[in-house]
Amino acid sequence: MRTVISKDQFEVFLMVYAAFADFETLPLEENFIIDKYGDLRYREALKTYQSLTEYERVQTLIDHFEDFKDVEKAEQIKSDLKTLLDFDGYNRFEQSFYDYLDSIIKSIND
Repeated sequence: MRTVISKDQFEVFLMVYAAFADFETLPLEENFIIDKYGDLRYREALKTYQSLTEYERVQTLIDHFEDFKDVEKAEQIKSDLKTLLDFDGYNRFEQSFYDYLDSIIKSIND
């Protein structure tokens, strides 16, 4: 079953997904997302994230790759992701996720 979320919801979902890339989330990461998008949107995205299997989460990401055609928005998202992932230092899971997303954004905008 496909999870349908809006473009705005996707951005928050992406941040939640990234925060869990290393299988845990820190209060600093949660607070960053809440400060940027608000507590309600964070909680909704977290609820969606927790309700999905990993396959469904990845499929949700794939379904929204076209959202990265806006180069300026894509660069802002990448910058926010770097900030978010840097709170606990990049580990290989987070770096792999960021590199994967970066390559997708580049391929979409080439």
